[in-house]
Amino acid sequence: MNYINLLSESSYVDTLWYKRIMAGISKKINQRRDTIRNMTTDEICNMHPGSVLLIIGFSRSFLNKAVELCLSNEIRPLIVGSNIDDFANQNVSFVSTTRELAMYENVVRLYNGGCKRIAMIGVNPQVSTDQSHKEGYCQAAHELGLHDYEASIFYNTVGITKAIDAFLNVRHNYDAVVCTNDFVAVMLLSYLNDLDVKVPDELAVTGAGNTDCCKWTSPTLTSIDIPLETAGKSAVILYHTLCDNPHLTSLNSKFGYDIVYRGSTKIDPQDKMSSLAGYQSFTPLLDTDYESDMRPIWNIANAYSMVDDVDRRIIGGILQNQPNSKLAEKTYISESTLHYRLNKLYKATGTSGKSELRELLMKYFPNYNF
Repeated sequence: MNYINLLSESSYVDTLWYKRIMAGISKKINQRRDTIRNMTTDEICNMHPGSVLLIIGFSRSFLNKAVELCLSNEIRPLIVGSNIDDFANQNVSFVSTTRELAMYENVVRLYNGGCKRIAMIGVNPQVSTDQSHKEGYCQAAHELGLHDYEASIFYNTVGITKAIDAFLNVRHNYDAVVCTNDFVAVMLLSYLNDLDVKVPDELAVTGAGNTDCCKWTSPTLTSIDIPLETAGKSAVILYHTLCDNPHLTSLNSKFGYDIVYRGSTKIDPQDKMSSLAGYQSFTPLLDTDYESDMRPIWNIANAYSMVDDVDRRIIGGILQNQPNSKLAEKTYISESTLHYRLNKLYKATGTSGKSELRELLMKYFPNYNF
């Protein structure tokens, strides 16, 4: 039996992005020969020198601590989905993207599509990937000659609602905004809908992550798509290569990206088909404790990824305000089974009942359809 040693950031394991990476890992490993062994930071010092440790996380503090512990104990770290510049010249392996490039391309395409005043919302200084997206935005804005672009970044330092409020106070100065992840963009679209701002005619909006919820917003959300399953598969290959070559100090692998255009932007159809070759971006990740204002959006998107088709039809029925008897008939289950499934949905989405769940769906995902 071969073990794949894995260290995961605890606040990350419940996110959609972690599940995507782990899905790729699960598909790539040989189930008959490989098994995942979850590690803690305290256990790193007990690992055999020269061992390989797979590291999945998003915050700079967690990744820095994990890498420092590995290097001090002669363990070879392999980071999946993130890249920390502090260790670029050390013996650290990465399965990552050039995150800056994705946001750079996103901003350039918006500009070429007619948006000349582009803001950025949601940069969380605690999240390394947000910082990388910021660098891509700044590089594009500088090259395009966008006026005073540093003042057009609305940071998420004391809560995303305050960052959005600050942007809305000056929204007339802009014709486009790029968000650091889909959940920021979903919240922004809800605010804009309440203010009767026409998207994308008055303001174009993009997210990052290309989660399922991009298809449910009004209008549907343009987003940077990150193939995280590919990252997970690549991580297994690099892990075994390092294990099979004990004198190999580090390896790096890059994976690509795409920008999926939907109703929240107006991009020329021909431009939609163009794509920069090679590298790609990794979406900014949601710190579920820090981003408490976005938790309702996160809860619904995360619950959707975990439930089956029956539950998804139930969610659709709730959005249509159907009574329990109709829901049970529509999904071919008994009312007692429906009651059980509803309670699980309420728990997963953090809601108290059908009314609250429907209210959240109507607010953030009015286009939900199954």
